[in-house]
Amino acid sequence: MLYNPNSEHSIYKMIEKGHGRIETREVRVVGDLEWLPQKALCKKLTSLVEVKATREQSGKCESATRLYICSRQSAAIDFSHWVRGHWSVENNCHWEVNVIFGEDAVQMDVGQSAENLGIFRRLAMNMAVIADPERGCRLCRKEMRI
Repeated sequence: MLYNPNSEHSIYKMIEKGHGRIETREVRVVGDLEWLPQKALCKKLTSLVEVKATREQSGKCESATRLYICSRQSAAIDFSHWVRGHWSVENNCHWEVNVIFGEDAVQMDVGQSAENLGIFRRLAMNMAVIADPERGCRLCRKEMRI
């Protein structure tokens, strides 16, 4: 990790090995935005964040770069945790919908059908959790199958 708390930028790099893959993430944060002409358009803008992610698995390498604008000022390590936490929530929500409803296997491409069906799935999940919070959505769905 490279970080100087007195600096206007920081870099954090992490490498994770597991599940048969190697993931590398490099987070760069720039806090000095006086050079940015469009800064006046976003009054609360305090940081620009770049996340470069690389995944190596089975001899294949995938990489992606994501850019964020932010109203927070912090070190790259903090942004790394926040971004990772956000994607964890996104992945968990998608996993639940996919496993319980088999969403990835459904091929809907007529008008708004895919979006409408997604709304009904989420409505059903929320109703199941409200009806019986101890059992959760998965067990309620299992018992409802015909």
